[in-house]
Amino acid sequence: MTMQAVAQRASSSVGSMYHFFRNREQLLDALAQRHADALEDILKQCDGVSKAAWRAMPAHDMVQSIFGEPLHYFARHPDALITLRVHDQEGPDRFQLLLTDVMAARIGTVRGKKVAEVLYAVASGTLLFAKDRKHLNAQHVLKTIPAVLLAYLESIEPRASDS
Repeated sequence: MTMQAVAQRASSSVGSMYHFFRNREQLLDALAQRHADALEDILKQCDGVSKAAWRAMPAHDMVQSIFGEPLHYFARHPDALITLRVHDQEGPDRFQLLLTDVMAARIGTVRGKKVAEVLYAVASGTLLFAKDRKHLNAQHVLKTIPAVLLAYLESIEPRASDS
């Protein structure tokens, strides 16, 4: 990626690009920050949900609440995975902490932490896999992740009839 290529894709002049950004790294930092801010806004929506609400929520709704909007964001902004992977370490940690808290509320602290790690690994690993494969239908993969997570979650969470 060069400033020339970015300017051409943005239908702008290289001079205009340099007016706003000193170099390519500053441009990438600004782009990464934009994505990090947008994903932080999505996480803030989940912060307002009480532990009791997470506990009572059907597994499908929980998966959609936590994973749905971030996955839609990555589908709309495929460059987010590339720039955030290079620049952002705080966002994924915050997401994993939220997921750990939610799963602890649903199935207990020790088991919840282990399940949260698996959910996070499956989702993030699949995102990275989809990003790195040129001939893969990434949109289909992104749409399928919640179903995979839900199947796993339903296989390990106690059913209402079990309690």
